[in-house]
Order: sequence, then C-alpha cells, then structure tokens
Amino acid sequence: QGDLAEAKSKFERATAKGHPKATHNLAVLVEGEDPAQALELFRAAAKKGMSEAQYVLGVHLARGFGGSGGTPDGKAEAVLHLERAAKQGHVKANFELGVLLEAIGGGGGGAAGDLRRARDHYRSAAEAGDNRACVNLGRLLEKSQHGDGEGESDGIFSAAERREACKWYRLASERGDGLASFNLAHLYALGLGGAPRDPGKSLALLELSAARGHPKACFNLALKKLRGRTKRAPGNANAGHAAAGGGEVAMSPASGAHAPADGLTGAAAAAGGEGGSEGSR
Repeated sequence: QGDLAEAKSKFERATAKGHPKATHNLAVLVEGEDPAQALELFRAAAKKGMSEAQYVLGVHLARGFGGSGGTPDGKAEAVLHLERAAKQGHVKANFELGVLLEAIGGGGGGAAGDLRRARDHYRSAAEAGDNRACVNLGRLLEKSQHGDGEGESDGIFSAAERREACKWYRLASERGDGLASFNLAHLYALGLGGAPRDPGKSLALLELSAARGHPKACFNLALKKLRGRTKRAPGNANAGHAAAGGGEVAMSPASGAHAPADGLTGAAAAAGGEGGSEGSR
C-alpha cells in the first residue's frame, strides 16, 4: 500500500508537469476509486496524442463508465478517440471501433456507412492478428447474406465480400480460436459464406471447437452422441425422451462473437517505462 501511495504521488507530480504517460498511469490507479477523475486524466493524456489513453477513453465512453451514460454524445466522442488511436495503429482500438460502429449501424438508426466502416476497422485489426476481429468480420459479412447470395442483396456488401466470411473464420481457427472453428463448422454444414456444403468437414471443425472448450460445440457433439446411441438401441427406455434444445439451433453462429475488449476497469495497460528509446505509444 505504501509503494502504491508513493507511485501515485510521483505520477501526480509528473502529471502536474504535463507528462502524458504519468497522466495515463495515474488514471489507471484512480479509476476504481474515482471514475470521473480517471476520465478527465485519460482525456488529458489522450489530448497529448497517447494512443493507449485514446483507446481506454474511447472504450470507457462507449460503455458509460464513470457516469458518462453511454449516451449518443458519449458514443460520438468514443468514436473520435478510438479513431485517433486506430490511426496510430492501435489494434484493439480498431477492434473496438468495429464493435461500436457495428452497433450504431445495426441499431435501426444507423447508416450503411457505419457498417462499412466497421468492416474496415475489423479488417485492420484482423490483419494485425486479432482473432476477435476475424470472427466479428466473418459474422458481419455472413449475416448480411440473404436469399441466394447473389448480387447486392442487402445493399451494403457485395456477394464477393459475403463469401469472405469463410476466409476470416478460417484464419482465426488456424490461430487456435474455438469460436471461429464453431462458426466455420456452421458455414460448412449449410454451404454459406463462401464454404461448400461439407458435413464431414463441418463435423471435424465442430470436434476441433469442442476440443478448444467452446460450450455450444460440446453441447452439439453431446447431442450427436445421444442421437447415435438411441438410433443404435431403439429399445432403450430413454429413447422416447428428446434431448433439450435441438443441435441445429445451437449451431447458429455466435452473435456478438467476441465481447468488446477486456473489461478495462483496473486492467488498462500502464504505459511502458522510458529509457533512451520510446516504447509502445
């Protein structure tokens, strides 16, 4: 506790002299006890161009942290700060901006332009290695597909883009993401999103997703095992009792794929130490 108090005191002294990293780190220290003060400190660091502060401030404003209420004005300011961080190459900011713009564009009052911007920011984060962005981009493209998937059926994404859903799920699945494997299994089961219908491949992906701990994949595989057992043993006393929640329903791709980035309260990354060279900005 004494070390924490001393660190806080030193950050306060550096903050008073306009040091952006100290301002950011002081905000991290006080956000649990004084959210309103933390927001102002994050704002001060963000104004000095610190991408991590811009990112944290944007996420907090989007979620209504510190009494900001997640209002339209708060979300507009959140977009502003996240865009500034994204322009500096902040991967998580690109992901969170995608989440926020998708919510605005898909909320009834949003424009198709918001969804296109969400696509672009998801893609930037996905290409930088963020599996959550791969999954959300795949889901955004997949859910826009209507009818036979030909032409501009939803007026937002082209048929060629919608067929890229498979590509983005596969990329995250190859990086070890269980949710991506689950969603990819769904595409192969139904022949959607650029994937050919292939029940065998769908089952293999479902098993891979279950091995990675995805609960819906485990649930669906359990149902398949039960169905196979009752078919082999029609005289089984339990055969007449249907297992709850048919597997085909559970196979729908996960909506809201990955939750918006790690809950930031108390977990915002402290800025790297300074020496001769600058660390992450």
